[in-house]
Order: sequence, then structure tokens, then C-alpha cells
Amino acid sequence: MNRIKHSVILIWMVMPLILMGCNQGANSPIPIANQYTVAVATHPENVGLIRINANPDDWGGGGWVGAESLAVDPHSEVQIEMRGMVGYSFEGWYEGTVLLSHDRILSFIAMGNRSIHARFSIVEASGSSRIHPEDLVYMGAFLTPSWITDPQSWEWGGRSMAFNRDGNPFGRGDGLKGSIFGSGNAQHNWISEISIPRPVYSVSRSISDLPIAQTLQPFADVKGSLFPWIADIPRVGMEILPPQMTPQGLQDASKLYLCWGSHLQYGHYHTHMWCETDLTNPQPQGPWRVKGMNEYNSNDYLFAIPEVWSNVNAPGMRLATGRFRDGGASGFGPTLAAVGPWNHGNPPAAGSLLDSVPLILYSNNLDGIPDPYYAMNGYAESDEWEGGAWLTTGNQSAVLFVGTKGLGDTWYGDPHGPCLECDLRGWWSTSFESWFLFYDADDLAKVALGIIQPYEPQPYAFLNVDDILFHRQGNQHKHLLGACSYDSDNHLLFVFEIGRGDGQRTLVHVWKVHH
Repeated sequence: MNRIKHSVILIWMVMPLILMGCNQGANSPIPIANQYTVAVATHPENVGLIRINANPDDWGGGGWVGAESLAVDPHSEVQIEMRGMVGYSFEGWYEGTVLLSHDRILSFIAMGNRSIHARFSIVEASGSSRIHPEDLVYMGAFLTPSWITDPQSWEWGGRSMAFNRDGNPFGRGDGLKGSIFGSGNAQHNWISEISIPRPVYSVSRSISDLPIAQTLQPFADVKGSLFPWIADIPRVGMEILPPQMTPQGLQDASKLYLCWGSHLQYGHYHTHMWCETDLTNPQPQGPWRVKGMNEYNSNDYLFAIPEVWSNVNAPGMRLATGRFRDGGASGFGPTLAAVGPWNHGNPPAAGSLLDSVPLILYSNNLDGIPDPYYAMNGYAESDEWEGGAWLTTGNQSAVLFVGTKGLGDTWYGDPHGPCLECDLRGWWSTSFESWFLFYDADDLAKVALGIIQPYEPQPYAFLNVDDILFHRQGNQHKHLLGACSYDSDNHLLFVFEIGRGDGQRTLVHVWKVHH
């Protein structure tokens, strides 16, 4: 972004005035030019956020608000920027009826009073092919099995999940067919398989009302020695697919696919693997790296891409992989790419580079402030998108991300404000809400076919699910939602709510997706 610099001529012009003031004596006032007022707002009101900055040494230092007025010096450079909200599209910066720019950031030299607004329009959500928030009907929840000992614990677990349509085929009495593979304690991420009891809706949100899943396969370390670099705050994603066609022929069985990461990764790119669904003999294969992605944006969630969509738009790519890392290193919104490890061998050789088709890829700040800047509408550095699923029912679909949305002001520090030497240090916002984000699968098809760019898709809707959570405590409570998975046969969405011990049990919420 080109920035207009203050001219040295201005200093030359002002110096005689300063000298004249000195010659008039200590009690003579020095003339000071009047300041101008820059007023910025959104139109309509409260559908986006703006901020103004007139300090070129600290761009981006202002707070995000709905409207703001700032007094600025004549001939100073002013920068204004906007953040949209989910469900609205940015149309441009306007002064009255005059369009100034379509860019997210507008810079100008203050030459008088200005009144500028960021104009937004509603994103029409009438597409018959879309699944909408009202199509998700909450059924209830169930508990993961009882706490054992680390690393065989579900507490602080639930960072990855995969639905297994072949598991528990008879439903064990009043349970549902199929099973769930999930990861336990987040520092270890061992994998276990559990049954799916029929969920119960607890009006009082009491865990004593909920049925308890049964362990079908106990916790096991399925990654072996493939990822010795994983240390602090691991990341993991997981999905199960039926046998896929490889260059050597059809796989002999369904595989459990996983991706791995760490909060601080320092250039480790080989992040993906597969193993057997028999946890007593997982036979881990890998590791592999995803082509076209950085070390922070491909390795925290995995979910199946419908075969019909893949055949048309990304042949042979049946896995969606991605990651959102707070602070912006992964991208200014959730990322997603289609991959197919089986296309490279059965299994691919260790160290293989997996072809990928980017589907969602915004700007990131891994290598500094990007220019141009592309972001998800409403993006905040404190957001957390922990899992994803490709929902389908009839001829409708949605690509869903689950996690936490930061709202209001955002800062790096602790819950009370900016700081560097403090506990609970990280990205925070004024408040947090537990959200589902809805993306249009048709938009992702346009990206895969090269019709639009990977930074162009935007969520068309969101669903706040705070009202059904059991462990929420206050407006700044985050890390509530974990991973999710989807039973496409019975149209059931499963989402972990993370328990933290001391009476907080990790549990699974269930929604039915209707036409």
C-alpha cells in the first residue's frame, strides 16, 4: 500500500512562523492551525466495524467501533479501515453519494472536514441449495466415557472427531448406529472409539441427565514416531474414508486420516498421515506435506468432501484439510484445501508432497503485514475455528466451521487488556460467542474451477449455540467448542464441548439437519 508522505516543503514553510513567534517574546502566542474533523460510520448502522488512525508510525493501533470522529491536523495522513460482519457484503467507502474506493483500507490527506461511511448490503441467503441455520434442529447431548488417567482421559479432549459409519452397527440397544473416533487429553491426543447413545435434551443443562457413551476401542497413540517435533499446544484433525483408488489399486480397508500441528511450529511442514481403524494395530503411514500451504494453515481439521462434488470440481480429492491459528499466521479466517493422499501411493512415500486444490485461503501475516489484505467478514485475531464438516441433505449443502467468535475490541494480552508479561497471555476480545459459520459449497466449486479466487468466499450465515452449552462461564469464556463430524446417511451433526475436569465432563452435542 503506497502511503503519501509529509513533504519537507511543509517544514520549510512552518519554520519562519516559529521563528517569528520567538522574536515576539515569550508571552506572545504561536499561531496554531485549526484541526479538521474526520467522521466515519457504517451504513446501515451496526453492520460492521471501522477505525481511524492518523499516526503513520502506528497503523492499525486504533480500536474497532461502529462509528467514530477524530480531530486531525491539516495535511496529515489519515487511514480508515473496515471489518464487515457475517451476512453483509462491503460495497465501498462513500462520502455522501460519491464512491471513494472499493478497498478495505482508505488513505487520504486531511484538507478539510470529512464525513465518510462504509456502505454494506445484505447477502441474500435465499439460495435453495443452501443449508440454513434454521435447518439444524438440536436433539440433545451425551457424555464421553468416565475420566481415567492421563493420557487416557477425555477431559480437555475433543480436539478431533470422525464419524465411523461401520462402527457399532446394531446401535447397542437404544443407541444410534455408527461410532465416533475422538482425541482425548489435548496434550497427548490419543485416539479412542466410542458408541453413540441416543442424545438427551437437558432443559437445566445438568450433566446428570445425559447418557454416557461406551468405549468401543480404548485410547491408543496412533501417530507413533512420525511427528517428534510436536510439543506445546498440539493440534490434530481426523476423518475416516472408505477404501480409495490408488495407483496400485483399491485400498484394502477404510483408513483413519490425521493431520498434526503445534502452536509454534517453526517450519515443520510434514503434517499428514493415515493409519488403520484398528487401534490395537494402527500401522501409521507418513508423514506428508500439503503443497501450496504454509505450516500453519493445513493441519487442524480434516473432513470428507462429498464424492459427487469432488468428481465434478476436484477429481480424486475427497479430503478437506485446513487450520485457523489465532493471530493471523494461518490466514484472516478459516482456511481449506482439498487433498487426496491416496493419489500418491498406497501409501505415499514418507516426505511426499500432496497435491492440493485451495478452496478458502485469505491473506496471512506469517511473513509480515500483507498487501493486498483479504479477510473473512468480521475477522478478529482472537477467533478460534476448531473443526469443520461438509453438510448435505437432499440437494442442499453447507460447509460448516465450528468454534469461537471474538466480538468488540481485540487485543494481545490477558482478559483485562493488553500486556506482554502476564498470565493467560494470548488474543482476547471484549466478548466471545460459540458459533457455527456457514459457507456456500457452490462458492468453493467456483474457486476449485478457477472462476473466483480462494480469498473471495464469505460465510453467508452463522448460528450462535451458547444457549445449549453446559460449561459456559461469562462473556470471555472461550475454548468451549471442539471438533465436529457429520453422519451424512442420517444427517446428524456431532460437536464436542470440551470439559476441563472438576465436574466439567467432555460431551457431544447432536443436531439433526433437515431439508
